[in-house]
Amino acid sequence: MIKRYTDGRTDVIALEKTKPGNVCCGDVHTVIYTDEYMLCTVIDGLGSGESARRSANIVLETIKRYHQYPVNDIADKSNQKLGTERGVVLTIIKIYYDKKQIAYCNYGNVVFLLRTPDGKLVQPIPRRGYLSGRKSTLNTQYFTFEKDSIFCLHSDGIRSFKKEKLLSAHELDDVKTYMERFIEEVADDATVLIGKIGR
Repeated sequence: MIKRYTDGRTDVIALEKTKPGNVCCGDVHTVIYTDEYMLCTVIDGLGSGESARRSANIVLETIKRYHQYPVNDIADKSNQKLGTERGVVLTIIKIYYDKKQIAYCNYGNVVFLLRTPDGKLVQPIPRRGYLSGRKSTLNTQYFTFEKDSIFCLHSDGIRSFKKEKLLSAHELDDVKTYMERFIEEVADDATVLIGKIGR
């Protein structure tokens, strides 16, 4: 499944695939636009199938409800909802247009990459572990961006694809065909978001 999102400033292509043999994907994502910022997240429920999807959806609905909060507070509120669930790993980014700044919060192996127009690549190291209702310290990192910066978020179902091919694209349409072809080879739940910041 491929979806496209835009607010006229940041375009995002999202690809989500269900593990063969399962009825639903354990990954979920969302893209939220406001006048001040846009928020992207990839949430990977632990395991696969319906129980993984349920955990991921609980967090997704929490993020939608509290998206105006700082990213670490959003993640903390999400964690509080998981006490009786299997747990999740996630990455949340919030792109503040006026500040030219990206706020990043991560727990677990959902990868975030950012490539600036001059070729600089930012790839923070994901934090080990997962969220399951236990008290956790959730931190925020900040990165600056320029017009035409490209970013990527992906779950751990994506391991071998050529990130440089996606991040070197000048237009998102350049990567759509590659994403469609590559995802057919993936044998797990998998989600990839590729975005271009045009402002």
